[in-house]
Amino acid sequence: MVSRCQKLKLEMPVGYCNMFLEELRLDEYDSIDDTSSPAYELVPRARILWVEYCHNLTKLLIPTGTERLFIGDCDNLEILSVAGGTQIISLYNGDCEKLKRLREHMHELLPSLKILKQENCPKIESFLKGGLPFNLQVVWMVVFYGMRLPCLRLLHIEHDGRDEEILAKENWELPCSIQTLRISNLKTLSSQILKCLTSLESLHIGNLPQIQSLLEQGLPSSLSVLSVRNCPNLQALPVKRLPSSLSTLFIHGCPLLKPLREFDKGEYWPKIAHLSEIYIDGECL
Repeated sequence: MVSRCQKLKLEMPVGYCNMFLEELRLDEYDSIDDTSSPAYELVPRARILWVEYCHNLTKLLIPTGTERLFIGDCDNLEILSVAGGTQIISLYNGDCEKLKRLREHMHELLPSLKILKQENCPKIESFLKGGLPFNLQVVWMVVFYGMRLPCLRLLHIEHDGRDEEILAKENWELPCSIQTLRISNLKTLSSQILKCLTSLESLHIGNLPQIQSLLEQGLPSSLSVLSVRNCPNLQALPVKRLPSSLSTLFIHGCPLLKPLREFDKGEYWPKIAHLSEIYIDGECL
């Protein structure tokens, strides 16, 4: 780990070209502002690379040999570049408020990328719209543009409070390969987003303060786990349309549903009593 060494200068070490680390952390390392500069060539390559709190960093080159990259709290980082032959599998960006784009043709430059997570990077949409690697299996982001991702298995979308609503487009669909879908902080939620999710096994919905009813048209026939959390105005669940595959139900922080799901007497109880596992506000029934 290189930490809080704002004035550290690197010199060419003996045997430098053969140096390859399992993991390297650059923490509060402000001597480098552009990792494509000659100075950065002296930083050893690493399979796992952490770059955090490097406030002078404006450009970051994803080096050859790095498989997992974590970038956090780099306030002035604007551009991600990719070295030729990069085999990165996992990429995390968090709290990089000025990060705008990755070099064009991301889907071609990062063919091995399987996990992409973006948090609090409000300007990053420009490269997401340009296309993502087709082999992505896990995506966690604020805005999803309905891109063609045939290998996607897990998608987490969290609204960030902007006026633009997400998951509300009519001209695209979520990838049918999704097995786990996590949605939070939306203003509205339509059953239309689930219509093509024929492989969906686990659906997690949370923090929808304005929602009063949920997925009136029913749930995918493949669903086995349904979790609904922190929806204070939710008054109804599609219990008449629960798929026979559903085995586990989590409900937490939905006070208006309480009379409907009371053990042995609520209106919903005959519809859910057969489920293998039922958790209500942390209690297993």
